[in-house]
Amino acid sequence: MGWLKGNEEAEVPEINPDPAYEVVDPVIRSGHFIRIGVTAAGKSEVSEVPREVSAKGEILMPYIGTVKCEGMTLQELQSKLEELYSQYIHDPQASVSFIYSPDGGGLSPWGTVLVMGEVARKGPVNIPPTRDLTVMKAIQMAGGTTSVAALSRVYVTRKVSETERKRIEVNLQTIGKHGDISKDITLLPDDVVFVPESIM
Repeated sequence: MGWLKGNEEAEVPEINPDPAYEVVDPVIRSGHFIRIGVTAAGKSEVSEVPREVSAKGEILMPYIGTVKCEGMTLQELQSKLEELYSQYIHDPQASVSFIYSPDGGGLSPWGTVLVMGEVARKGPVNIPPTRDLTVMKAIQMAGGTTSVAALSRVYVTRKVSETERKRIEVNLQTIGKHGDISKDITLLPDDVVFVPESIM
């Protein structure tokens, strides 16, 4: 799997992250995995185990049953659980956290990008909490490129609106050759990265 091949070079436009992409707390969605535990007076009342958010946006908890959590932040769910458990436990303290791994294990609450084309593992790649996933990092997380990948013309398709998409061309060959990582753009949720096959 090579990163650099061929002799083509092209100017890569400066592309900054979308200003509309605000850094906000992620919200809970169907398919997320959440680790939840409840303690009181230093004693565990509800074991801290992974729980999957159902298609209805709910989790099932001991004692209190089904809890609707779709669209809530972790802090909001924590407060809700402490309120619900206070009916059964004195001064409950809930701990809530997302469970996922950068390589695709579980759904990232910060979103995913789709990597397609001449890569080892096609499919979604999780955006990390730092939200600094670049084209090169995404391709590396997809196992790198194949031997026939055209690194001088990798395409990123980005949703601008419900009816509009824009395509950004990124020359990873130039980035690798000159070490100019400023040309490697930061990806946004739902971006599609396509690595085409080189024309022999």
